[in-house]
Amino acid sequence: MEAVLFDLDGTLLDRATTLERFLAQQYDRFRSQLSGLDRADYVRTVVALDGHGYVPKTVVYGQVREKFGLSPELESELLADFEARFHGMAIPFPGMHEMLQALVAMPLRLGLVTNGAIRSQRPKIEALDIARYFKVILISEEQGARKPEPEIYHRALRALQAAPERAVFVGDHPTADIEGAAKLGLRTIWKRNACWPAPVRCDAVIDSLAEIPPLLARWKTGA
Repeated sequence: MEAVLFDLDGTLLDRATTLERFLAQQYDRFRSQLSGLDRADYVRTVVALDGHGYVPKTVVYGQVREKFGLSPELESELLADFEARFHGMAIPFPGMHEMLQALVAMPLRLGLVTNGAIRSQRPKIEALDIARYFKVILISEEQGARKPEPEIYHRALRALQAAPERAVFVGDHPTADIEGAAKLGLRTIWKRNACWPAPVRCDAVIDSLAEIPPLLARWKTGA
């Protein structure tokens, strides 16, 4: 065991909590223009339309405008507010820093492999203050390849100088994270996410980041 690759959204970053908190604050910022709308209803509606981050925000806020009868101008302002503020207020899952520090101390070489745009993923990484733990950070837009395509995993492993059979991938998406990595021979840890069905196969399932260090310590010693 030499290296561990991590997904970002839904694995290290608690995107659901981040989104709910952002939307509550967005409602407060635009309260006068959203008069007549219930705050909780606004948050629930946008969360549902967001599709766990997989629906383009231009589509999301277009649907928000239609549902609530907002003006095109307000739609544009809400979208611009999202682009300007959301990514920089990333909230980690509990124990994230402690877990990453423990893995570095083992020692294990760490990499981050995330799908998404540079303008959204870089601010999240900065807000979480995690770049210092990783020897390689690959963002799909920057790489011209995205999970579960084999190339992006291969690039990360080459950067970490690790063979697939001596590496682990930790992620929450059953296809992009777990299936893609398993096909290349990496061990896989699925961070359980109620949004997605369980992967067909994985080597371990966790519910919290605190479970990772003792699990990898056992794998590292062959236990």
